[in-house]
Amino acid sequence: MKPNSEDEAASKIADAYELSVLGATTVFQNSLISYNKPILKNNLSTAFIIAKSTNNLDLNLVASGFIGFWTAAQLSPIPPHPPTILPSPVLPPCIVTYPGDSVSLSKLLGVAFLTFPNKSTDLCINGIIMALTVHLTLISGVYNGMIPSPAGPVPSPPIPWVGII
Repeated sequence: MKPNSEDEAASKIADAYELSVLGATTVFQNSLISYNKPILKNNLSTAFIIAKSTNNLDLNLVASGFIGFWTAAQLSPIPPHPPTILPSPVLPPCIVTYPGDSVSLSKLLGVAFLTFPNKSTDLCINGIIMALTVHLTLISGVYNGMIPSPAGPVPSPPIPWVGII
């Protein structure tokens, strides 16, 4: 069965987003290693299919796809976040605990999709990039590591981090 144009568009957007964030890191240089690309692709495809019949793009569904991409995402455990010296051997070392806010992202995407298309496709694309860039700055998580002690490394409290750059 040949994929429809909505599926193809969703796949291309999900692929492009994946490529753009694979080079991004936390401020401590932890890169993305585990994420949920299928939920992004499925939400985009569903939103495009609905929009085809209703002439209304469900920006909440689109935004929730980007939020889903980051939900429970994991980042590389190296380098450890200060004051830790090693990643936790028991807990996921560097995980996303807050994948962003779908309401805020939906509003930012709304500006791009609903305002700019009447003027220029380039402005629309730039608006989408701006919305997603702002969203990346709001993603946060914790680093679970080990800190030095006289008896050897012991678990640290979770070290919070904010933002993907």
